[in-house]
Amino acid sequence: YPEQGSLVDDWFVFIFSITLVFYGYFLGGSDKFWQACEKYRFYLLGTTVVCILVLFYRYWWNGNMPKEQNSDLYFFGILNSVHIWLLILAILGFAKKHLNFTNRFLKYANQAVYPFYILHQTLIVSFGYYIVQWPLPIYIKLLILIIICFTSLMLLYNYLIKPFIITRVLYGLKPKQKVTNDQIM
Repeated sequence: YPEQGSLVDDWFVFIFSITLVFYGYFLGGSDKFWQACEKYRFYLLGTTVVCILVLFYRYWWNGNMPKEQNSDLYFFGILNSVHIWLLILAILGFAKKHLNFTNRFLKYANQAVYPFYILHQTLIVSFGYYIVQWPLPIYIKLLILIIICFTSLMLLYNYLIKPFIITRVLYGLKPKQKVTNDQIM
């Protein structure tokens, strides 16, 4: 306490976070893992809710966070870790059950993700520099910034990146595939 967010001063958060990366790498390609998440999603969610209720009643409601290294701190740490992991697994199970489909929009958006990722921060900073100086309420400025940046990203993607081979490759997209007679029929 408090979390530092650095490798040197906060080894616990670093170790906890790096385990997520390793578990994702090793379990993400396993069909058995995905089937188990989908099959036990309600049990995982139920156990998560029980853990959250205990954490809320015992620690979060009154601000009784354990400050000394004793069994209460270990109980809190275990319960908190279990609720986080089971919530992640439950979300994955529900996502596997209800979000396992595709359509034209998803195919389009999936291809546009990387160019959007590359360009979004540059556009936000560029437009935001000017918009922040306008005499408007902050939520109006934010809404204007979101609309301008999203519109600019869509225009850049559709008219400068997607149609040309060079820009497609530079922004991490595969070159366009030529349509053959076999694909038409």
